[in-house]
Amino acid sequence: MEQKEKQTNPAVIIIRKEKHQLPCKLTQGEYNAKSEELSTTTLAITAEEERQKSVKDQMKYQLSELTSKQTSLAHVVSRKEEYREVECTVELHSNDTVRIIRDDTGEIYSQRSAYDDEKQLRMPVES
Repeated sequence: MEQKEKQTNPAVIIIRKEKHQLPCKLTQGEYNAKSEELSTTTLAITAEEERQKSVKDQMKYQLSELTSKQTSLAHVVSRKEEYREVECTVELHSNDTVRIIRDDTGEIYSQRSAYDDEKQLRMPVES
């Protein structure tokens, strides 16, 4: 009954009280605080964007490394061979031919004519 006593117009009945989001003017202190918060938030956004860019760059680099490895492995698997460092013996034959022989399989890897300095190896050494 207290509500009825507050009413000034008997034709109006107050049903209930509600809260609504409505525009309100800021005090100077509130305005200054919001301005400071905006500045701090803007700086934080810039810092976060830079951090995320750095992380993305690192992730892109790591993905590039993995993709490169994947491509290399795919070539090895498709050819069923890969290049490795193999110990070889270089032989100078009497017909001035140089043969490079794989020590692991005994195969002739390559054969060519001897260079002049290699041919000199056949000359007797004077003592």
